Amino acid sequence: MVDRAKRLRAEQVLREFVQGTISNFDFEEQFPQSGPDKVLVAIANMVWFTYDDLSTHRHVDEHALSEGESEILARCLLFLGTDLEYFGPTRFVAPDVPKDNDPSGRLERLLNRIAGRQTISSQLEEWKLATWPFKDPQQLQQATNAAGNA
Repeated sequence: MVDRAKRLRAEQVLREFVQGTISNFDFEEQFPQSGPDKVLVAIANMVWFTYDDLSTHRHVDEHALSEGESEILARCLLFLGTDLEYFGPTRFVAPDVPKDNDPSGRLERLLNRIAGRQTISSQLEEWKLATWPFKDPQQLQQATNAAGNA
């Protein structure tokens, strides 16, 4: 079930986080994660892979997002602007805890999980990083076209 009000708030908070306006802890406090709209939980859990949750920082300088992370979060922002129902996984478990703060290492682990190379659930194998959180390239293209016409 789509919760338009929470999606609007989530989009605002995520945009500020991506731009480096708010810190990781501000993001955790402000991003709405409760309710029946599953995409809010899924995006919050995916975004968690992009930051260090042990110290306060913003996505600037040494904590800047990698190109791949930026692409994923841009699609998250696009999805939050739609009224599409989300049918994918909401939890992305990380059995291989990172030993450093290397953004490319985080992205590699993320790619492995999405691609199903470290399968946590059978659902995860169905989702591909190139379109997530959209279910397929057609849905992503429709949302991109709609956003361009707005």
